[in-house]
Amino acid sequence: MPMMRNTGPILAIVACLPNAALAFDVTDCDLAGQHGGRSDSRDLGRGIVAHETGFANEGDVIDHLTLTACESGQQIIVQTQRKVSPQSEEKDLNSSYDDRTRIAAKLDELIASDTVYAFKNLGELLEVPENRLKQSQLTTEECACRAFYPELRNGKKRFKMEPGKQ
Repeated sequence: MPMMRNTGPILAIVACLPNAALAFDVTDCDLAGQHGGRSDSRDLGRGIVAHETGFANEGDVIDHLTLTACESGQQIIVQTQRKVSPQSEEKDLNSSYDDRTRIAAKLDELIASDTVYAFKNLGELLEVPENRLKQSQLTTEECACRAFYPELRNGKKRFKMEPGKQ
């Protein structure tokens, strides 16, 4: 006669866990606010994630693509669009540009290829002018990294969704 195991206590413990403890969905990373937000968090492979942010105020628009290496916490922030409105305090209306489509196509092409690259060189590979690139170092796990690569936290503080913050 086969031995029966009592799994009741284990099932009871699992049933009591909040849903957040069981799964973290990348759509939880997308935020919308009055003047801007964060969207399109995605996995680029190789432990790298991306998301887009945008800000608009009185006709001025600035959009960014943020690339994050989940294990190291390195980030490259690419300014992809800048639109200066005639009402802006900025007097140089020729400083407007929109490279979102071109940069997205270059990124898709790079991801689909077998090209070997160092994360720090992504801005150059995407052919973005240096004055539109910024680099930073995270000490807390990036939201999309938690969703796609939680095993790559590597000593960084765990990302935790907090009301009113991201």
